[in-house]
Amino acid sequence: MRLVVFIEDPRVFRSVVEELKRRGVDFTVPREPSLPGDLEDSVLLTDTGASVSAYRVFRVSRENWRRRLEEALCALKGKEAYHELLIGIDPGEPPIYAVVADGELVAYGAVEPEGIVEKLGELLGRVPHIHAVVRIGDSGPNVDAIIEQLARKGFLPARVELVDERGTSRRNLRVAVKDRDVASAVNIALRKGVWVEGVGRVEGG
Repeated sequence: MRLVVFIEDPRVFRSVVEELKRRGVDFTVPREPSLPGDLEDSVLLTDTGASVSAYRVFRVSRENWRRRLEEALCALKGKEAYHELLIGIDPGEPPIYAVVADGELVAYGAVEPEGIVEKLGELLGRVPHIHAVVRIGDSGPNVDAIIEQLARKGFLPARVELVDERGTSRRNLRVAVKDRDVASAVNIALRKGVWVEGVGRVEGG
C-alpha cells in the first residue's frame, strides 16, 4: 500500500507535504499533469473532483486537509480510526502537549493555558479515534490554570486525568522522542492517572 499526493492547490500541497516529511511518512507525487490510471494499491490525497479508481480516496481542501491527512494515514494502516488517542500535557512554561495514537506520536507542540481548550478540541477533531483520554501532569506552574480553563469553557469529548509526573522526564523506549519536554508529555500521556471530576467524559475508565 502506498500514499499518493496529487493536490493542485499549492498552499494545501505544501502544507500536506511538509507534515508528511515531518512525520517521516513515505509518499509519491505523480510527475504527470494528470492522475495515473493505476492506483488500485494506493491511498490518494487529492483536491481534484475527477473520478479515480484507488483503494481509498480522500478529498482535501484548505479547511479540512489536516483531518483528511490523518484519515489517509489511518487507511494506510488498515484502520478507519485509531482505537486509543492519548493526549499528554506537561504543564510547564509553556505547557507542552503530545498526541499518541495507538502507540504512535502523531503531533506535539506548545500551547498557553488560555488556548488549551481550543487546541485540545482541534486535536480531538483532527485525529479519528474511538476512545480518547487527556492526561495532565500534576506539577508545574500551569496545572491549576489548565484545569480552570477546562472547567470554565465546558466539557471535552474525552476523559481527563491528573497524572503523577515523577519520572516522566525520562526517555520512553516505546515512543522515541529527542526533546525532553515532549518526552515528558509523551510519558504523561502513557501513564494512567486520576479522573478530574467535573471535566470531560466520565466513561472509558
